[in-house]
Amino acid sequence: MDQLVDGTIVGVEAAPPGWPRRVVGTAVVVAAAGSLVFEQSPANEMVRTNAALEVLESTGSAWRVGLTVAAITVVIEMISGALIAVGLHLEGGPVQRLKRRMVRDHEGDGDAPSPSGGRRAAGVGTDVAVALGLGAGLVTMRRHVADPAPTLRKDLKNTAVATAVVAGVSGLIGYLAGGGLANADRVGLGTPARYVVDYGTDTRFWVTLLVVGYGAVGIRALLRRRRERSGS
Repeated sequence: MDQLVDGTIVGVEAAPPGWPRRVVGTAVVVAAAGSLVFEQSPANEMVRTNAALEVLESTGSAWRVGLTVAAITVVIEMISGALIAVGLHLEGGPVQRLKRRMVRDHEGDGDAPSPSGGRRAAGVGTDVAVALGLGAGLVTMRRHVADPAPTLRKDLKNTAVATAVVAGVSGLIGYLAGGGLANADRVGLGTPARYVVDYGTDTRFWVTLLVVGYGAVGIRALLRRRRERSGS
């Protein structure tokens, strides 16, 4: 029988998983994949936009619009992130094979065990870009792979933090779109407020930043290895 110890599912290696566990594992994986697809689909924005419009029509309050969008975002992101977190701790199947491959790739990057302040800041920046561009669940996966001793408790905590970032930005966008832009204009913050609305959760914008950032890191690592080889 499996046990939950310090947020980690243990005791599953004694015997191959039986069909009930395989069925549950498959259901979790399918649900997690479906939640990721939903996050990137127009349906995600449609649900939040329709709810925001209903609140705006009934109350006329930009603050209530923002809170509504933030609350819906919390539900969507937490469900997806929690499913991914649980799936990462299931034994056997394609998830574990994918995780082992990601761990090998991460170890091959040669990341220092005690990163500098600059590297930690870059890691936080990457997490923010991944959360806003692709969803909190993928931040959970990224942190899980980078952690030498991941637990379900840690993964759920990472999900909650990433969800708070996405919900905060989404709620701010809801507030601004619901009438808050006029308030921002009055205090001289109209231009940055419009940037938030335009790019706050724009997938293409954040994915482009990630591609450019990882490309720059890869080029720098390649140049460093060439210098090391030429100096040896």
